[in-house]
Amino acid sequence: MSSFFSELRRRNVIRVAIAYTVTAWLLAQVADLVLDNFAAPEWVMRTILIVLAVGFPITVIVAWVFEFTPEGVKRDADVPSDRAARAQGAQRLDRVIIAVLVLALGISLYANFSEEENSGTKDYRDHRIGPTIAVLPFENRSASEEDAFFVDGIHDDILTQLARIGSIKVISRTSVERFADTTLSIPEIGAELGATSILEGGVQRAGDRVRINVQLIDAETDEHVWADTYDRQLTANNVFSIQSEIAAAVAAEMRTALSDDEQRRINAVPTENLEAYESYLLGRQRLAKRNLAAIREAEEYFLRATDLDPQFALAYVGLADSYHLQESYDSESASEILDKARDAITKAIQLDDSLGEAFASRGAIKHVAEDYTGAAEDLRRALELNPNYAPAYQWYSEILRNHLGRPESAFVQLQKAVELDPMSAAIRQDLAMHYMWSRESDKALDVYRKVLEIDPEFPRANAFMGVIYGYGLGRFDESLIWITNAASLDPDNANYAAYVAAFYLEFEDFERAAKWIERALQLSPDGYEPLDVAGYLSIYQGQESESLESARKRLSIMPRYNYPTPLAVLRDHDISLGEYDAALLRYEAAYPELFGDDIQVGDRNYRAAIDLAYLYQAIGDTQKADFLLDGSMNVISSLPRIGITGYQFEDARIYALQGNKAAALEALRQAIDDKVRGLWLYHRDHDAALESLRDEPEFQSLMAEIEADMATQLAHVRELEASGEIQLAP
Repeated sequence: MSSFFSELRRRNVIRVAIAYTVTAWLLAQVADLVLDNFAAPEWVMRTILIVLAVGFPITVIVAWVFEFTPEGVKRDADVPSDRAARAQGAQRLDRVIIAVLVLALGISLYANFSEEENSGTKDYRDHRIGPTIAVLPFENRSASEEDAFFVDGIHDDILTQLARIGSIKVISRTSVERFADTTLSIPEIGAELGATSILEGGVQRAGDRVRINVQLIDAETDEHVWADTYDRQLTANNVFSIQSEIAAAVAAEMRTALSDDEQRRINAVPTENLEAYESYLLGRQRLAKRNLAAIREAEEYFLRATDLDPQFALAYVGLADSYHLQESYDSESASEILDKARDAITKAIQLDDSLGEAFASRGAIKHVAEDYTGAAEDLRRALELNPNYAPAYQWYSEILRNHLGRPESAFVQLQKAVELDPMSAAIRQDLAMHYMWSRESDKALDVYRKVLEIDPEFPRANAFMGVIYGYGLGRFDESLIWITNAASLDPDNANYAAYVAAFYLEFEDFERAAKWIERALQLSPDGYEPLDVAGYLSIYQGQESESLESARKRLSIMPRYNYPTPLAVLRDHDISLGEYDAALLRYEAAYPELFGDDIQVGDRNYRAAIDLAYLYQAIGDTQKADFLLDGSMNVISSLPRIGITGYQFEDARIYALQGNKAAALEALRQAIDDKVRGLWLYHRDHDAALESLRDEPEFQSLMAEIEADMATQLAHVRELEASGEIQLAP
């Protein structure tokens, strides 16, 4: 054995193996950095790693047969046996190894210290230790209460001007507005917001004059650092001039130098039309309410602002945001409203390409349109222009988490958004969603409780508290309290009405479910959520033609969905008619990655893979069915069962299709013990994957156990309805 290793050393095989390993590691590091920036699919990196792995034994074999010499590569038998000649080749390999190690170390250090940049998540604030300022809501010192919105607008714009200064961290408006009329001291406010300085002031508007008083206070000592009064004629130019002067003065007092670009941005005059400016302020005020009726009102104000001043770029940004949020809060088809949003944001950027808010909005719109690379680019640009714009970090985190496969980096960005706007219900709601997608229901509930402390009337937080209680914890009685709250707080939101209907379906209360479905479809006739719940009702009531019609319509709106029931409904109908090819084509159109030579089963399509496996079994192609079932089981083995993103009953479905009834029943037992209840009625009576279990006494006993639990919960629901805690009628 010792002679063999001596021969390996003599032929420099060990050196070549080390050189190859280090070089391969270096290439993998570089590939990882490059591919992340281009949002390349995962198979590209896997292919590179496979090629590098295959290359190792080939390289070792070549090193055994050939020798590196000063004259080039020669067969070992042709190399002189003197040690000097071989030593030169060894020395060259040593130098190669050292050089590659140094380079690899540099790349590794760069990757570690620049992780955000490498993953498309550059931290635009890590380079500074600069101060943090909170601009408290200004006092309305005017005689008229109607001027309150104008005062709020002045406050918001001064805050926005300061946010454009990259070396100052600025707490967002939604957080500071919680401290209007507060009894807390300046040091207490500073501690709660993490601010080193506090800016407070008041605005008095009288006739054609405006007076703005401001003072800068050290948040730790409560000492006044600087104060000034601005008394001018009330024109748009003067209002913006005052805001710019205040921002520059605050920056100077906080010992922060302004770059030329920052100075230019804070000196910019968005509009010279005071009426357009006031309409814009009213639009932003409505937009902050985050319910559908207010968002539609905001749209009207922004349209009026753009009519009054067609060159008002910020008004077009607001208009684009109103369209984007309407698409998010409503369930209608996105195409028409997204076209309007694109037109508005394109106009805004044409008018002023220095607005970080504009690029953030365009990124959010591209996100909805599934242009994830373009969205990421726009949001990075937004953060370059406005490193204090919390929504940009928030939206960026969504893309990183959901589409670019960077959940850890997404969480970092979301934390920055929370840091900049700690009292924002909308941003903390996204933090709760992060925990939901990370399958951490308890943490999500904790965050939602905090959201509701901040804003008890935030509809979306109430809605998702209901979703977590129902589909995460199996407590649909508790969930109805929260979701009916959301429906009453935002009565124009079709999705919330659909959620209420879905929860009543879990109790087999088809009468109440039908009333809420009717309401949801009135609000949004083509909305996916209302149609989805209506589809389940038709399934449960045995209305086959209505069920098929609903499934076709839902597929035309959204071919891919977490629960691909429309595909399963149409698949079962096709199987009954022997039209297997039609069913296969429908699945391939919705999930092309489940077809071809490189089938990819993942956590976004494993339910569809299980349903497709049933179709292959019906066709007789057991090989493909087994491959999909094995792939799906492999995916869920790394996922939790419970939680709204858990796999719920799916292991039982896989075992049943594999013919392992004992394992399927054991999995159902575990799911029931874990309080899985969502869609239990569908799985009991209509899920084709569980057909082989339906005559089993144990299956019937398990389902009777769920039915009894849901009956107990329904009795509690009736008590809550009687007490008024659950809204009875839509």
